[in-house]
Amino acid sequence: VRLTPDQPTGHSIHYTLDGSAPTKDSPSYSAPLRLASTAKLRARSFGRGSRPSNVTEAEFVIDPTVLGLNDENWTVVDAEGAKPPGEWSIANGTIRQISNVMVGGKRVMENTAEVERPGSLFLYSGRKTPRNGTISFEINSTDDDGVGFVFGYTGADRYHLWNMHSQRPFRALTSKSGEDYRVLAENKRGFQRRRWYRVDFKFTDGNLTVRIDGIKDLEAKLPAQLGGRFGFYSWGNSGVEFRKVRFQTP
Repeated sequence: VRLTPDQPTGHSIHYTLDGSAPTKDSPSYSAPLRLASTAKLRARSFGRGSRPSNVTEAEFVIDPTVLGLNDENWTVVDAEGAKPPGEWSIANGTIRQISNVMVGGKRVMENTAEVERPGSLFLYSGRKTPRNGTISFEINSTDDDGVGFVFGYTGADRYHLWNMHSQRPFRALTSKSGEDYRVLAENKRGFQRRRWYRVDFKFTDGNLTVRIDGIKDLEAKLPAQLGGRFGFYSWGNSGVEFRKVRFQTP
């Protein structure tokens, strides 16, 4: 939070974070404030030989379940042989991927979830996939190819993936372990382009339930000790967005 006095010359800013009125004895502002919890900020400027300014105030509600969308928290991991490279970015609270990044093959265009479709991942580094907890986000795509969420990621050959396609169409939970790629659960619902979906992943002692817009969509049994990183997935899709990413544990 940045503060600027109405009269910069010869004036200093003092502030409080508990809603009380700031005085000359209150903390002095010298650099942007970083708020880690909900606070009611009140500030005013003081100058020699002049009356204090009016009090300016603002309330900031900090949700600890919201993941920070800062570039330093996220890493791009493209599958070996994927072309062109993934183009992930973060701006205004939204993650975007705009490259048609993909690994092709003889079967990738088939209408089945059983075919592995390596693409590009955007992995979060601040937390691990929980044994018990919820990860949620909103997703929207202007393209009709694969988008999704990867979790339990410990390497290019070991991860779990929720992915959905509009062109095929399907939604599926899959797992990758070495050369073995298998479907854990699937349906034929796909997705509508240019529509935001809310997706919730609830992890409970090795069981996973996926809800779309509050409705149960897929369920699967997972390894008891999953761990690993999590993040987002794109395959052959040049226009996918993710926002409102939340992580909550008991």
